[in-house]
Amino acid sequence: MNPVNRGSASLHNHGEWVEAVAILLIVVLNAILGVIQESRAEEALAALKKLAGPEAQVIRDGSRITLPARELVPGDLVLVDAGSFIPADLRLIESVNLRIDEAALTGESVR
Repeated sequence: MNPVNRGSASLHNHGEWVEAVAILLIVVLNAILGVIQESRAEEALAALKKLAGPEAQVIRDGSRITLPARELVPGDLVLVDAGSFIPADLRLIESVNLRIDEAALTGESVR
């Protein structure tokens, strides 16, 4: 074998190592990005679940408690603060400076 062929083979092996390292780095980077993306997706899902299942502060049997809105029963007194979502159909007993934005319910444009 002449020296030219040996040098060529050495360069060829070096090129394979570079390709192998590049592929390995891409695989590791892809795995890291996948883990980050999955954790962000889980956080987003948790936030959506919180929005989908609102809670209500109620006075039931004389005690103030917080419970999922789906567990409201007739006779519960629902406490609503500024910025609260209304968890169910309610009859207002008392209010102070009450303002309600019904645009989402009536289909009006919000300005």
